[in-house]
Amino acid sequence: MLFKNARIYCFQKDFDLLAMVKGLKEKRFVECNAFDLKSTGWVPPSKASENFLALPISNDAIVLCLQHQERPINSKAVKQEVARRVAVLEQEQDRQIFRAEKQQISDDVMAVTAPNVLPVTTQIYGLILPNKGLLVVAASSNKQADLFIKTLRLSCGSLPVALPVTKSHPEPVMTNWLTMQAPESMILGNNCKLNIDNSAVTVKNEDVTSSAVIEHIESGMKVSELELLIMHKCSFVLTSELYIKRIHLDDVVTEPALEAETTDESFHAEMLINAQVVAEIFDKVCLSFNGLEGPAEQPVNVDQMTEYQRSKD
Repeated sequence: MLFKNARIYCFQKDFDLLAMVKGLKEKRFVECNAFDLKSTGWVPPSKASENFLALPISNDAIVLCLQHQERPINSKAVKQEVARRVAVLEQEQDRQIFRAEKQQISDDVMAVTAPNVLPVTTQIYGLILPNKGLLVVAASSNKQADLFIKTLRLSCGSLPVALPVTKSHPEPVMTNWLTMQAPESMILGNNCKLNIDNSAVTVKNEDVTSSAVIEHIESGMKVSELELLIMHKCSFVLTSELYIKRIHLDDVVTEPALEAETTDESFHAEMLINAQVVAEIFDKVCLSFNGLEGPAEQPVNVDQMTEYQRSKD
């Protein structure tokens, strides 16, 4: 499970791992029953480590896995069936059907419809990086990231995290990289996106410092997404919101996972790779934007992690 996307949050103060573990147990995932439209909860990240809802990967990372199950109900079809039943009743009984009765009809339609629709299951992985004070959510959308954060906050009672804010705003800095000087620790890729007001230009597989791109910038457009490379490590797309997406790892980075002898060893190796790569990307990105406004603190100490691991042995 190598991450393709990473939404990063910074812990604002110390975080109690043991309290979190207790909260995860109380919000363990339960399958949708016949009448549930959706269900969300925590599952063991690795099938080989079913005792762990929060799985330590050495002292560098703790892995979480949120499972969300939802029945893809066709809302348009439901509305049409409700409207049909309302029309029939109004005609047969020669009276108007009001809101409360319409809601009851809607509930009746859902009760018949839901059991016949198979639920779709999605898993969202997250990493707590203790030494960096970061929470990484491998979400492909803001909706998934928000669901992960919301559920973890409900499970723990509180979750002192916030999206990172850098001292220099990313958009003008990334724009300057194309017109003046690229970041010292990273290499410009061949893809970017430029925006101004409601207009956007996407550049794919082209020189992002070409005269055509510079003309767009001179017209007032700013870079909102930019592909970057770390030599012999990875490529990724960085957005102006510090969202990291389309991560592609070089073969040399993924070798430890490929050499693993068991599925469990491969999973652990991949999660350790995720932790190391995302941490390095974040360090280089923050450095390029002159650091964070509010530095993250270490959320989980080593002693607490060791105590948790021993309790499961």
